[in-house]
Amino acid sequence: MKISNFLILFLFFINYLYSQDSIKKVINYYDNKNISSIGFLKIDKPHGYWTNYHSNGNLRSEGKFNNGLLDSTWKYYNTDGSLSQIINYIDGIKNGDNYKYYDKYFTKCKYHNDTLVDTCYTFTYSQKLLKSIPYKNGVPDGVGYDYDTLDNRIITIYTYKNGFLLSRESINRYDENNKKTGKWIEIDSTKKIKQEIYYKNGLKYGIAKTYDLKTDKLKSIQRYEADTMIVTSDIKIHDIKRDYYPNGNIKSIGSYFNDIPDGVRRDYDINGKIIASYIFRDGILEATGIIDEKGKYQGKWYYFYENGNIYETGNYRNNLKVGEWIVYDTLGNIIEKMEYLNGFLDGEYIFYYPNGNIKRKIFYEDGLANGEYVEYDINGDIIAKGKLYNDERIDKWIYKVNNLLYEVEFTNDILNGKYEIKNYKTKQTLYKGRFFDGKPINKHYTYYENRETKMIESYDIAGERNGWEKLFNEQGYLIYKVLYRIGDVTRIGNEKL
Repeated sequence: MKISNFLILFLFFINYLYSQDSIKKVINYYDNKNISSIGFLKIDKPHGYWTNYHSNGNLRSEGKFNNGLLDSTWKYYNTDGSLSQIINYIDGIKNGDNYKYYDKYFTKCKYHNDTLVDTCYTFTYSQKLLKSIPYKNGVPDGVGYDYDTLDNRIITIYTYKNGFLLSRESINRYDENNKKTGKWIEIDSTKKIKQEIYYKNGLKYGIAKTYDLKTDKLKSIQRYEADTMIVTSDIKIHDIKRDYYPNGNIKSIGSYFNDIPDGVRRDYDINGKIIASYIFRDGILEATGIIDEKGKYQGKWYYFYENGNIYETGNYRNNLKVGEWIVYDTLGNIIEKMEYLNGFLDGEYIFYYPNGNIKRKIFYEDGLANGEYVEYDINGDIIAKGKLYNDERIDKWIYKVNNLLYEVEFTNDILNGKYEIKNYKTKQTLYKGRFFDGKPINKHYTYYENRETKMIESYDIAGERNGWEKLFNEQGYLIYKVLYRIGDVTRIGNEKL
């Protein structure tokens, strides 16, 4: 029994010594002898609490590693010691709230698995809300707002779709005399619009619209001049006109303004089946197809230019685009062909020049660009080629710009890897380097046409200039050199700064 207890104690002691040896503290230094980082390594991987410092000695970042991966809350600081950013990680991936700090405001956003989600907010340091922008799949998507810090009223409305700003509208503003001006919108707590009205010098002018909050439908329209409501016939009030077969069945029903078609009209056969639908604007036919009794688009549709030529044609099924769709220019030339499946682009999407030559080819799956992308000039020469995945560029891409050929590499639409520029005709390299996460790293070279090196630039892993930058003449002789340390110039030639 004593031998057994001794053996257990001995094994525990050996295990303790081994575990202690596997974790070691490390301290790294700048060339100026200031500490650059302090932390621990576990089996040669960062582990535990780490602190990193700017070259001036101020704290640069602090947080935990877990087996080489960023974990929990990390704080980042500017060179003057002020807080720059707070990021939460799980196993090296951004998850949770993320804060960024600026001179007069800060932002609060949320990440899920490295992707921005929900709503990003901007606040003053007194906790007054300045802005809110919704995110989906990492990009702005939906309706966002700017707020006035005095009374929290909405002063700007943004509309985004898949990362693109579709519209920006200024509302609820005062002029230099502190009087209401422009468009004012009354919005309830659920962001539903109650009323829209225009002001000039603090007085109501123009059209005022009131909405039913339960149905979101327009309830009333008035016109104002200098705060006085004007009774006028200028406001469009549509008539619904019907035509009947001799047996009393409806033959057509449509919306008219001043006896001019304006809105939707439907035609029926004698048995009550919809056989055609039309969309008019001020008497001009914009589109024709089938709109069923539930208001859904069905079957073949045609959209028109004002000159009557077809703009676009294709099929709907229950309001969703399906099959081949074709877009024409005003002269009737095909300029786009695409395929839809259940309302989403799916298949080959081809753009054409007016002369019929192919301009661009893209492949889609479920509404996202996936596969090869090729773009041509009007003569049929390739000017861009690469691969897309979920609407983002990946792997190797080439671009032809004038007489230059770009060969670059992407990861998730961010420069990552090789970056080279060549003379398109001679294929002579004029510039080469590498990027990591959108930032230049390591050495970048620029060349003269005679293949002599023109410039050498050096970057660290964070994209900061770090090392000697050298410029040469066409004979290869050094003209000047500058030494950088983490983005700052420390020496010009042999003169130390």
